[in-house]
Amino acid sequence: MAKTNWYNENIVITESIPEFLENMIKDLEEFDRKADEISYYSLFDAVEMQSKKEYNNKHISYETYTKILKKYGGIVL
Repeated sequence: MAKTNWYNENIVITESIPEFLENMIKDLEEFDRKADEISYYSLFDAVEMQSKKEYNNKHISYETYTKILKKYGGIVL
């Protein structure tokens, strides 16, 4: 199946992120490739919450937190 481009490939995340969050993001990208919209947006909600948790626990920077939201959810902060 063709990619749907539900996420912005032009936004690059360079900071290392926790493995659990990284795996969630890989799943998002796979749902995009499969054009599984329901799974993509359902998982994005969890990615948004996990990203906030990682930021609050100082495991990722604010910049990386906002990049994740912008890249995968189109959220503008």
